[in-house]
Amino acid sequence: MLIEWIKAMQIFAKKGYRAITMDVNNKKYSKQSILAYHIFFLFISSLCVIFLPKGVNESFIDYIKDIFAIFVGFFVTALTLIYDKLNISKIPSQEAIDRMPAKKRPTSEDILRMKQEHNYAIRFFYSIGFNILFATLTLLLLIPIIFWKEFFSLDISKYQFINYLSDINKESILLGGHIVFLFIYRLFIIFLIVKVFFYTVYMITSLLQVLISKKKI
Repeated sequence: MLIEWIKAMQIFAKKGYRAITMDVNNKKYSKQSILAYHIFFLFISSLCVIFLPKGVNESFIDYIKDIFAIFVGFFVTALTLIYDKLNISKIPSQEAIDRMPAKKRPTSEDILRMKQEHNYAIRFFYSIGFNILFATLTLLLLIPIIFWKEFFSLDISKYQFINYLSDINKESILLGGHIVFLFIYRLFIIFLIVKVFFYTVYMITSLLQVLISKKKI
């Protein structure tokens, strides 16, 4: 059961990432733009961690917990209700087009519009899926902070790198490992939070593009 779930998640992540890194005409974005995309989110997340040396406090955890719980409920509802209501036109094959009467054959503009509608819809549904995944992971990662406040609330700004090798001892190694762990842990949480808000906007704009395209028919 667990192995099947992991395989399903891998397939979803692979296909979802491919859909997100394609433009509306199914052309892959350049490696430079994809790299810049990842660097941007990592940079924003790193800044947040640096300016939050004690990590996230209880009020912030309560706020994120409440809003992400609402988000997950909304995303699941949107996924189940909107799926059948978008009514995306199916792209006909060349054989199907050849069998159509000349007056009913779709033009090149119609084919392009249908492809773009389909791609926007794919983006919309994968954005919902990523949002549910990221929001759930964020909520799970916030749970240990609630139970082990002292461990996770260490102020990393009070410490600095060791200048001399003679200062290295068991305590400094453990403290250094603690600080590195907290930095990565906080970075991952902030990264997921930023991603959730990004994909929320991405999801809404993709849905709007589908609706706008259908209004132009």
